[in-house]
Amino acid sequence: MLLLPPQSDSSLNLAVAAGKTGRMYLIDQQNLGGITPGGPDNVLGIFDIGSCFCAPSYFTGADGVGRVVSSGGSSVIVWTIGVSPIVTLVPESTASLDTGPDPGFFTTVSSNGTQPSTALIWAVSRPLDASPAIVSLFAFDASNSSLVFSAPAGTWLSQGNANIVPVVANGQVFVGSSRQLAIFGLGSSGLQVPVVARAKPVVTTANSVRGQANRLSGTVLELTGTALTLETRTGGVVRADAAQAQKAHRSVVLVVGEAITALGTYDAQGVLMVRTVLRTKDSPALWPPDR
Repeated sequence: MLLLPPQSDSSLNLAVAAGKTGRMYLIDQQNLGGITPGGPDNVLGIFDIGSCFCAPSYFTGADGVGRVVSSGGSSVIVWTIGVSPIVTLVPESTASLDTGPDPGFFTTVSSNGTQPSTALIWAVSRPLDASPAIVSLFAFDASNSSLVFSAPAGTWLSQGNANIVPVVANGQVFVGSSRQLAIFGLGSSGLQVPVVARAKPVVTTANSVRGQANRLSGTVLELTGTALTLETRTGGVVRADAAQAQKAHRSVVLVVGEAITALGTYDAQGVLMVRTVLRTKDSPALWPPDR
């Protein structure tokens, strides 16, 4: 839920909320409305944005009008907040961003107050390929949603679940990924508005996990201490040992019946000695490729 600041010419205190159903709700903070069996729900407005593993963001434009940024599916949509004759959201501009296997992504807006041509929408995409699983930073001109900058910003341990929120402070953009922090700053010459069009990474500290010989996804069939048996996507059975991953605190909680992705190497007995254990999707069709 995003609480909006007071809007000119409106006495209502507004909020917006979005989720996996692909709908964004415009709500009166003092009169949420509730859910009506059979619908329609008694809210100020419901807007289709695409399934959203994400949250909306807000900024005030150079014209003094408040705007909401939604980021469901693979779309960035900028909505103006209308207050007359009714309170509503009106789509103003749209951009696309391929986000990998999970829909939606988080956005951050930076600007020099309401100075024209300074508002930028920042987003980090999920990996499009499992190996290497690269995440990228994007910037869009908030006035028209045109893309003004993009660059690789780190890596992830799988294609899914990289719900990364870019942080902007003091003219720099911070992107945290898998054991990495990338810091982007402004170029030093020939800057134009928006200046981020010439941005480049100025500091990168990385200690990424890479080079594991094997990766296997499957459903936990049996679990005894750190020893586990996995059912693979083809119906086969693989023995694994997660002692190394748990000792290094690089393992999710193991539960019989849940799907995981394990990274490690096989020993001479064919047991997968696991270095990292990740939660993965329930459907094998969404699992990263085995190797």
